[in-house]
Amino acid sequence: MAFAISHSTPAFADDVATHTLDIPAQDLGNALNALAAAANEQVLFSKEVVAGLRSTAVKGEYTTDAALGLLLQGSGLEAARTLSGVLLIRAKSARSQKPEAAARARSPAAAGRSIAGG
Repeated sequence: MAFAISHSTPAFADDVATHTLDIPAQDLGNALNALAAAANEQVLFSKEVVAGLRSTAVKGEYTTDAALGLLLQGSGLEAARTLSGVLLIRAKSARSQKPEAAARARSPAAAGRSIAGG
């Protein structure tokens, strides 16, 4: 399994700090890398998790969390911050998915395929 780590500076983000962002809609991995560089954050994700996914555009003043929410919108992925401050991008857990998406993910028909949540 291949992993990508964006930006190598320790991540101790100020939750209220905003960043001026101009990230076009693009491959999700590239968008996450752009956010990591602009926000001076470490972002860890598997290339397999983001493969084939596209981000929305993010332009304006945003906190890191708000920008991540926009980039991940509709992807079925979520971000979690580790104790060391690294942002980990992963598939949404059944608890964090909308009830109908969680039910589809548990169905036998869903076995072996990805479900893009919202």
